[in-house]
Amino acid sequence: MGVLDAQTLARFATLRRQLRDIAGVVESRPGVFSCSGVPLIELVSNAEKVFAELRGAGSSVPLIRFDLDDPLAVRKLVDEARRRVARQGDE
Repeated sequence: MGVLDAQTLARFATLRRQLRDIAGVVESRPGVFSCSGVPLIELVSNAEKVFAELRGAGSSVPLIRFDLDDPLAVRKLVDEARRRVARQGDE
């Protein structure tokens, strides 16, 4: 998986704004989002697709990959990111 170029990042400007709007989430580098200094989401690509990898807090929470060409998957990503950030705040 590779990092995204500026043109690809621009394609996902709306998603990036939605993720930055989650309380406590910052875009630490273009396409890389953290919460409380802990990596949360990274936008990555292979030769064919662009994905978001949502990391869990700790090794017991699995990484989930979302296909960013699928609008439903994008919505699920934002919802799951909100849930994980809220859980981190509850701990």
